[in-house]
Amino acid sequence: MEDAAEGRFALASGWIPLAIQCFKDALAKAGLSGEARDELNIDLATAYLADANVAGATAALKAVERTSTPGYLLRDALIQERANQWDNATAQLARVTGQMAELPKADHPWYYLAQATLAEHEQKAGEANVAWTMAIAEAATPLQAAQFQAAQWKGQIFLGLPATPEVRDQLQKQLNDSAQDPVTNAQYALELAIVLDQLGQPADALKLIGDNLRRVDLDRHSLNNLRLAYVLIDQEHPDPQAAARGTIGTDQETLQTILKDWPEKDAPDFDALVQTQKTALALLENGKLVLNPKDLKNLVDGLIQDPRGHPLIKQLYLLQMQLAESLSQNAAAAATAQHLAGDAADAARYLAEAGDAATHLLQLPKDQTVARDTAREGAWLTLALVAWNASPRQYLEAAKNLNKLRDALPESEPDRKLITARLADLYFLNGEQTGDPENFRNAAKFYGTLIEDPPPEENLGSLLERAVESDIKAGQLDDAGSRLDKVASQLADADERWRAEFNLLLALRDDHQVAKAFARLNHLFELARIDSLQIDLRLRLRWLDAALAVDAADPSAADKAQVLQEEADVETKAAAVAGNKELEASRRELAASGLLLKYRAAAQSGKTADKEKSFVELKENYPFTDAEVNALYLHAIELRNQNKLIDAANAMKDLADMFIKNPANRQNPGARFAPFALYDAALYLRAADGSGRYDDALDCLKKFVDTYPDHPLINDVRFEQGELMSLRNQFDLAFDIFDDLRRKLETQNRPWENELWANTLIDRVNCMTGIAMQHNNDPQWAKPVRDELFRLWSLDYLPVWARVQAGYSYAQGLPPDDADKPKAYGRVIAILDNPKLLAELDKHFNGRLFLARSFSDLGDYYSTRKDYDSARKVYQSAMANNLSVKYFQHQLDLLPTPSAASAPAATSGSTMPTPPPTSTPAPADGTATGS
Repeated sequence: MEDAAEGRFALASGWIPLAIQCFKDALAKAGLSGEARDELNIDLATAYLADANVAGATAALKAVERTSTPGYLLRDALIQERANQWDNATAQLARVTGQMAELPKADHPWYYLAQATLAEHEQKAGEANVAWTMAIAEAATPLQAAQFQAAQWKGQIFLGLPATPEVRDQLQKQLNDSAQDPVTNAQYALELAIVLDQLGQPADALKLIGDNLRRVDLDRHSLNNLRLAYVLIDQEHPDPQAAARGTIGTDQETLQTILKDWPEKDAPDFDALVQTQKTALALLENGKLVLNPKDLKNLVDGLIQDPRGHPLIKQLYLLQMQLAESLSQNAAAAATAQHLAGDAADAARYLAEAGDAATHLLQLPKDQTVARDTAREGAWLTLALVAWNASPRQYLEAAKNLNKLRDALPESEPDRKLITARLADLYFLNGEQTGDPENFRNAAKFYGTLIEDPPPEENLGSLLERAVESDIKAGQLDDAGSRLDKVASQLADADERWRAEFNLLLALRDDHQVAKAFARLNHLFELARIDSLQIDLRLRLRWLDAALAVDAADPSAADKAQVLQEEADVETKAAAVAGNKELEASRRELAASGLLLKYRAAAQSGKTADKEKSFVELKENYPFTDAEVNALYLHAIELRNQNKLIDAANAMKDLADMFIKNPANRQNPGARFAPFALYDAALYLRAADGSGRYDDALDCLKKFVDTYPDHPLINDVRFEQGELMSLRNQFDLAFDIFDDLRRKLETQNRPWENELWANTLIDRVNCMTGIAMQHNNDPQWAKPVRDELFRLWSLDYLPVWARVQAGYSYAQGLPPDDADKPKAYGRVIAILDNPKLLAELDKHFNGRLFLARSFSDLGDYYSTRKDYDSARKVYQSAMANNLSVKYFQHQLDLLPTPSAASAPAATSGSTMPTPPPTSTPAPADGTATGS
């Protein structure tokens, strides 16, 4: 998910510092359009306003270029209000009112907030109350709605009475006259305190309320109203005489007292008291009264855990969730700034607590009295954020919760489209993480929905680009093409559309649909002028056009490559003049690639002179570019194809040395070819002139190991080293290489699925055989070989071709007079009775070779003992299984005819003895074991 999307998520959930950082990160990225940059700066100004940072909001808004949009005007009005520039605020808000149809839905609560604030300043109680009511109804999150409710309650108290000396005196008289009626008396005291505060006598107002709070004859509703009024007045005009507070404590303690003193459900004033508690909770939520969020969370945790069951349990879970989110964000910020493990652990713990609170909230019954349960919506959003911020990110879990939120929103709700956009992003990212094409299909479906009716906050071109990318990764190339065709007229010259076209054409090319890709691109060029596109995109399209022409062997290939080279050369010089080294290098690569395509086109059409000319020009004018090195590599392969193996090997070595001998050159793009060239050189030398070139091949392989020890080819290189040393009869050195390689491969998960591992085991035991032969098959050397061969034969998880080879070698290595020799060969031959293993064996090159050898050796074993009947049965069985029929027919012909056989009858009645009952299963921990 992009930084902007994460920032909007964080802002909606109350994670203001994270939102600010995300918007800053998004603005720092290159290539933003002016419109996108304006939107991000407006988002940043909104986040600063939510953080009460007027200076930050002002700076962000100054960076906006389009100053007539309703979004800009609204933020400016809010800033003017906070700066007490009321005339300016009124003017800007009036301009917003005239453009309400264009104001995004997400901005509506901010609009009504500005209206309410302005009405309060003008002492228009009715208008303020209506604006607050609208703000609450339009609130984007439960947190925002609760804050608006507290502000509305405050406005109702302070704007409900005319503040004049006459009203003050009248209220004082009514207060004195009602001394015998505690409830009425308390109400007059409350009203008088408000008027005193409005007349500039806050100390008198606070003292009056404080005196009444010490009374013992007041009901809880009257007490809580007085407590709230005291807190609100004290927030505006803090009492310098703390002692005057008497028993009411600090403002925070007062609100806690209200929250802890909840009524029984059958109490006559239950609803009124609960409303007072809601207001107290909202005042605590708005942040002004909370000195320590941890203490507030501890209070909320305690209220939730109270066995009596708090009447505001849903709101408390909501606040617990939001506090945990905020504390997690603060701890994460501290961990990033100070690199403290403790803070990182706290961030993870609070994040988990936020998820737990959201889960508990969702387990409560749904509120049937409202059309939309915003608390549940907030919980789903929080669970999505918890999953998003998990390590590693849980994209699919986040998507599941956003999907529930999306389903809960009405079709007409504009936020539903934004949720759909984020949902599509999450499915795409989960596809990237898991490789599951179903995720990309889901992403494409949701992006497609948005393309048909895009939200104002989303760019149609960006949605199209993401949808096409999802189609490509899902393997839906035809769907991607159809999607592009539908919006072609709307986005004729949009860079996003052409980037999507480029990606689709590249995917078609990779899918071997060259003709289709070439035809589509030619059609696109007929319908549109690409000269108006951004330079790099235009050059990339030129490159693809030429590359497809070469792939399709089209006669226009050379001309198209020439156009690419010429245009890229012009842009390379322009970048050089501008002093942009990075841009100059990238465009120089494109120019070189044009020349490489000319080289390939000439080779394809048999124009040797043109090919050589392009080859020389690449080496002289574009040294060390990816294209030049590619050409050198292709040249070496051409020599190999002409069977000039020594020349090909030397060309590959020269290519590799360009980068190995001068490490500074390894920063060039073409350096990626060097390790492959070195490996290929070794293979060519091995195949060239037999053992005479083995030393040179080993030198290449040693240079590879020393220079590229972490390259993906390193295991293949080490294997090749072992093979060459075996060919030189250096079995001890080869064994060490194969044994090291075996140990390395067996640290990987499920090594038996790696063909190289099986080859390594076989070559390793072959080296053991060679060493034993060098010691004249002394039993102390020969026995470990037979033991290892039998172990390999018994490994059920070893590929069957390797088991057959090991089983054959085991049987062959037994002494000639060993009675188990026929049984050993028989175990190998018995593979023919297992269709599943035989089918697997047939997938391997020459898979049945060692089966045939087993028949041959077993027949020879009987023949040398003049057991011609048994030998005949073996040869006939081989022929019946279609193994080297001509060879075994020849062997049959060499045997004496049955009537001339003078040897006694065979003692064995079967040429295919049953395999041993024991075998070695795959280890449970997923690793192979070696001897």
